[in-house]
Amino acid sequence: MRIRYLWWALVLILLAAGALLHSRAWEYDSEGYDIYYAWVEGQRLLAGQNPFARILQGNMLENNKYATYFPLFYLLAAATEWLGLRDYEVWIGFWQPVFLLFHLASGAWLAVLFARQRRFLLGLIVLALWLLSNWALELTYVINFDAIPIFFLVVSLTLLPRRPLLALFSFSLSLALKQIAIFLVPLYLIWLWQEGDGGRPKRVLWGATAIASLPVLVSLPFLLWNAEGFVRSILFSATRYAGLGLNVALALGSGGFLSRLPLVALVGAVYLMAWCRQMGRFTAAMLTMLGFISLNPVLFPQYVPWFLALLLLALLEVGTPQPASP
Repeated sequence: MRIRYLWWALVLILLAAGALLHSRAWEYDSEGYDIYYAWVEGQRLLAGQNPFARILQGNMLENNKYATYFPLFYLLAAATEWLGLRDYEVWIGFWQPVFLLFHLASGAWLAVLFARQRRFLLGLIVLALWLLSNWALELTYVINFDAIPIFFLVVSLTLLPRRPLLALFSFSLSLALKQIAIFLVPLYLIWLWQEGDGGRPKRVLWGATAIASLPVLVSLPFLLWNAEGFVRSILFSATRYAGLGLNVALALGSGGFLSRLPLVALVGAVYLMAWCRQMGRFTAAMLTMLGFISLNPVLFPQYVPWFLALLLLALLEVGTPQPASP
């Protein structure tokens, strides 16, 4: 019992230290970062403009700060602006503590999972890495909202075996905010198929519907408003010019879709291993995200914390027969 009290005390100290360290980023000017353009899209929505229509003036190769994510956060940006946070400095001053809260919540969630396996020291190490690593700090210092969808992804993966409906909607919420984890969708469907012998097609169909529910719900008005603009905006991440990015295919002089083939091949191999039950779900999710950030020809610093979260989660499967669930 004393060990648990001491452990919780150390967790709280780490969380406080992490909050102090990350809040230092609030002093920096974030205009020109992606989060600033999320605020701009909220402004456009309030003015009756479709944020996804601008891409029709482009060539699907060069980025002009287009709206490329599913629209949930753009809607949240517009809602908070409509409530009175119209000035950018006031608006970001509201959202930065929210992002930090979700970042701290992800770390606490991970630490508790290790504590449930009675690996208290490893839980503290994982929490420290999540709060203090360069990658995690980069996410805060570029001031992006990734901490929110990352939290719901981690929660989803850990809840899946025992609370599948809540897990699927949590994953759906993560995608509706930012679809970085979209490559995990086939893994979820594989895991649902493997759950039992009876009713597999129905279970997979039900799971796919639950996963798609929130992205479709928030996207439907924009599809009706301007379907071509919305579809092009969402697909832009797969067609955009790599810029300074580089992967194997680009190094060999192959661009366009060919530059994404190494990513498709590696992720396909992970799906196959998951289908053959050769790895746990946390490891499969981690390798899929690693493939994305390693082989995608476009790389941004804020991609790496997604991998870090899944890497720390995969440690639950190292040295234990079953991953813990809350």
